[in-house]
Amino acid sequence: DWQLALIAIAISPGLFVTSRAFRRRLRRQSREVKKLESSALSIVQEVLSVLRIVKAFGQEAREEQRFVLRSREGLRARMRLAGMEGAFNLLVGVTTAAGLAATLLIGIRQVRSGVLTLGELLMVMGYLNQLYEPLKTISRKAATLQLHLASAERAFALLDEPSDVEERTNARPLARARGGIVFHNVSFAYGKDRPVLHDISFDVEPGTRLGIVGASGAGKSTLMSLLTRFYDPTSGQIWLDGIDLRAYKLEDLRRQFGVVPQDPVLFSASIGENIAYARPGAAQGEIITAAQAANAHEFIVGLPQGYDTQVGERGVQLSGGQRQRIAIARAFLKDSPVLVLDEPTSSVDAGAEAAIVEAIRALMRGRTVILITHRSSLLESCTALVVLENGRVVADSTRPRASARPSAAPSAVSGRRSNLRRHPAVHAWCQLYPHDEPRGVTPLRIGRRRKVYRLEGVGRAGATVIAKQCRKAAAQVERAVYEEILPRVTVPSLHYYGFLAEPDNEHCWLFVEEAAGVGYSNLLAEHRSQAAQWLGLLHTSAADVAAGGRLPDGGPGRYLALLRVARELTQQYLDNPVLS
Repeated sequence: DWQLALIAIAISPGLFVTSRAFRRRLRRQSREVKKLESSALSIVQEVLSVLRIVKAFGQEAREEQRFVLRSREGLRARMRLAGMEGAFNLLVGVTTAAGLAATLLIGIRQVRSGVLTLGELLMVMGYLNQLYEPLKTISRKAATLQLHLASAERAFALLDEPSDVEERTNARPLARARGGIVFHNVSFAYGKDRPVLHDISFDVEPGTRLGIVGASGAGKSTLMSLLTRFYDPTSGQIWLDGIDLRAYKLEDLRRQFGVVPQDPVLFSASIGENIAYARPGAAQGEIITAAQAANAHEFIVGLPQGYDTQVGERGVQLSGGQRQRIAIARAFLKDSPVLVLDEPTSSVDAGAEAAIVEAIRALMRGRTVILITHRSSLLESCTALVVLENGRVVADSTRPRASARPSAAPSAVSGRRSNLRRHPAVHAWCQLYPHDEPRGVTPLRIGRRRKVYRLEGVGRAGATVIAKQCRKAAAQVERAVYEEILPRVTVPSLHYYGFLAEPDNEHCWLFVEEAAGVGYSNLLAEHRSQAAQWLGLLHTSAADVAAGGRLPDGGPGRYLALLRVARELTQQYLDNPVLS
């Protein structure tokens, strides 16, 4: 019967329209549910990872309330989604029920008119039920499917995230690098409004131990991320053994670097597995040898299960020094030609630092080393130094290397000289000696009141010069000593190169010869005797100058004045009830 067939299938457009209208709303609400649930779980993960900090500040209740509020938001979103699904299922049920009712009404009329028999009508109703039931099931599943599709969208969005660096199709393999590194006019920004590095140029010969120093935020760690090619420079080039990093296969390139980060990352596995992470499949003897070289073997064998001891999540079962030594053992086992150390002793005590420094010095042998640190104990072992300030090179003691540098090397050298000129110590020196530019600058002491640098190759016979920036009052005293006192005494003294006041009239520069010879030790009686004689001659010769007003009184008169001030203060506060 064409009439019954037409009525039976007439509800299909209604189901299609209803499903299409609700699908978008259900997908949008499902995305919101997943977003809120993920946010609530991220709070749990964040709090558990810094649980000690939360407890130390007594913020357990606050974090619990934050999780509860976010979970309630997720619960309300889930209830709204359930309401939408219920409304959709209701409309689907009403639509199919309307189709059944219309078919039954027309069928009863045809039975009365004799067109159909009662048995034929019942058979039609059975067929109609078999038709509508799958339609209702498909409609319900379509509603439930939106939640799963929202989850799939989040997963595919992560998988489709573009890589920060791309490997060229014709990338060349690299077995083992020699370790020559060149930065040529490298600039980098994390975004249009976040420039980090500006025109960085320096080179490192194979086997060089390069120290990189600078204030926090100067771009030191970013420099290492570019070297290991976690990012590509915004402009400029980085060469390894004379070839651009982008020409190498990524896997081969990163095998050339052994990295010891500031905060060592350990996996939730055994100590042996963490060391062997650098080279899976390493034999137990190789793992033990690497641990011995890193001064970690003794504390490992002292643990209950030795190398099978579980370190916990992120190595929570071990101290900071122990985690750092395991990271160094991992670098030993990897045996890469280039070693990158990012503040390896910043978070350990003096005792652990001594063991770590000893291990690092052993690890440096025969490798090109890039060391980021402020510890003088590690900088002493460096053969070259680069100083970063606000993303620029302000001091560079590396030497040009024609054989490893590509054809653009001369411009890189001129760029380094331009950077060197901008260093405040070099700028001050060049005002006194315009035609005598230092070959390099090394920071010796950076403090609030005084900054001391070593200028290389500008003194007499190519000697080094010490540049000291200090406040005007202290600088005037030293100037008087070097200009008026030391020339009158017969004892040996350092050569004085000059004095320069800065435009702010608050700071001044002094330039003197770098002291050479045996270092002074107050534990040696001979050294103390010579120092006492030298100071005695200095104070005797300074008496007339001090009387003339160029030097403050450093003799008995100074202490007499201090006693008088103390006496006046004592009398002033004698009746103060707080001090009684």
